[in-house]
Amino acid sequence: MGIESKRRQRSSWLAVALGAALVLVLAACGSDSTNETSTDATVPSADTPSEEPTDSSGAEQLTEPPAETDFFTITVDGEQIDGSGLVFDNGGELSLRGLFGAEMDHLQLDLTSSGFGEQTPTIFGPVLSRVIGLDASSGSYELVEDASNRLSINERGPALTVWGDFSFQALDTSSGEQVTISGVFDVPIGSGDWDCDWYGDPPACGFIS
Repeated sequence: MGIESKRRQRSSWLAVALGAALVLVLAACGSDSTNETSTDATVPSADTPSEEPTDSSGAEQLTEPPAETDFFTITVDGEQIDGSGLVFDNGGELSLRGLFGAEMDHLQLDLTSSGFGEQTPTIFGPVLSRVIGLDASSGSYELVEDASNRLSINERGPALTVWGDFSFQALDTSSGEQVTISGVFDVPIGSGDWDCDWYGDPPACGFIS
């Protein structure tokens, strides 16, 4: 084979190689373009609204009687506890008591109002205390005066229960920290002797007829 013939053959192979390389480059570019478009389609818009933060205080407010009866739920600094309770009718003055835990180790809540409706709660002594044994208490929360403090106690028709809610600021006497204490309830109302069945979880309290 002559030199000229070899040159023509080499040029032909070179053209084929360059053509193949060009095809590969174009295919790669097309693949990147497709991937880039697909990735962009999954990126959320900066204008997409984020979810609203949840309220961790637990300060629920009832606007109508709850469907459930005979319950008491309290939230102390974000921790929710189920319990039981009563409202003592002392000739118009109402005393709300909540009990949460076991007979020999429980939290006891005491709030007082001047009657039915929504108002600012008052207390005598610790608003919430931990009772160890039958009488001794260990740790307590004192009411802190605040404009947001509220207590609502409402009658429930002919049934012998009342329903309502509360929320107030309190000082943890053991740590010195201020916390929010809130709760919702539907509990018996009456006067005289009362007792609790501590064997249930939560306990069940009521008046002795």
